[in-house]
Amino acid sequence: MKPATLRPVFSWFAAVLLAGCDYTVPLAEKPETQIDTALVGQWQITLDGKDVRLSVLALAADEYLVAYPSGTPDTLYARACLCQGTEFALVQLRWFGSANARADFSAHPYQYAAYGIEGDTLVARLINPEVVKPAQTAAALLSAIKANNTNPDLFRSELRFTRVKPPADPRAPLARPPLPAGWDK
Repeated sequence: MKPATLRPVFSWFAAVLLAGCDYTVPLAEKPETQIDTALVGQWQITLDGKDVRLSVLALAADEYLVAYPSGTPDTLYARACLCQGTEFALVQLRWFGSANARADFSAHPYQYAAYGIEGDTLVARLINPEVVKPAQTAAALLSAIKANNTNPDLFRSELRFTRVKPPADPRAPLARPPLPAGWDK
């Protein structure tokens, strides 16, 4: 299938993914927690019969660079870090741009996702802005998340990504750039 044919699918999914990008305040002003290296790598999900990739790279010891859907003209980019203060693993995403330079996240750049890794599966659930309304301060936002901890609607539908495996033969000619650090974990 030609990239131009896939563009509407990726654009639609990116719009759905970011529809809840309603938060104006960060829970973490700066990254304070070491990254979970198990998140680093290439992940894939199948949507409407199409494979869509999520790339998570270690930007620093305490920060990630996220690209989604990676490898497309509509790729969106975020800096991400782990947040403290919740009973579940929570990632703060600060969206800042797109490959096509059309996305503007300046008004509401933040999004929050809980995650878990089960073997080679990444389970991600975005905080539902219908339940956790935008707040004026990080303390108020964290309080709203904690207050809804047992609410079954706290998260949107879960997304289940599968880790993209490196080639079985490490001496095989590369069909792509070298693997990112931590991909083989």
